[in-house]
Amino acid sequence: LPTGDEPHSLWAPDVVRDDDGRLHLFVTVVPGVHVDWSGSRFIDHYVAADLGSGALGRWTRVGRLPLTSDRCIDPSLFRKPGGGWRLWYKDEAHGSATLAVDSDLATWAPAADPGVSKLYGEAPKVFALGGFHWLLKDPDSGLDVYRSQDLAEWTYQGKILDTPGTRLDDGSIGKHA
Repeated sequence: LPTGDEPHSLWAPDVVRDDDGRLHLFVTVVPGVHVDWSGSRFIDHYVAADLGSGALGRWTRVGRLPLTSDRCIDPSLFRKPGGGWRLWYKDEAHGSATLAVDSDLATWAPAADPGVSKLYGEAPKVFALGGFHWLLKDPDSGLDVYRSQDLAEWTYQGKILDTPGTRLDDGSIGKHA
């Protein structure tokens, strides 16, 4: 992907489709030669018409998201019930808090406390299931699970995947959902 920062590495992508059918990709960009997590990192926004044959090479960079620091990673987007979108992310410069911005996919504004910012956790992931919204975060001890009716107020539901499995390829706890 064209980032404007060469060399770079890309992490934790999330893709959504807008009302016009265009795809929007949000991805963590770590500029420079990645050897550790001490440098800057950002979330960049790309668009593509579709994922048809060869479309992976046709992403157009929209730009860098205007977030709270130069240490923001792990984007997760979800359409808000009243319209628009919310993007959750981890800001490592602010105590590794989970923060959020609201958007129409063109402009971005800080959201009120997304209700899950107080506890450490990487890679917030939001989805709908069974009539509720769910948010999973990786606190490095399994996955914390939150539930919401409206994407604003979240109730902690407990932890899953906090015990390693016993099969050959299942010997670790759950990580990045």
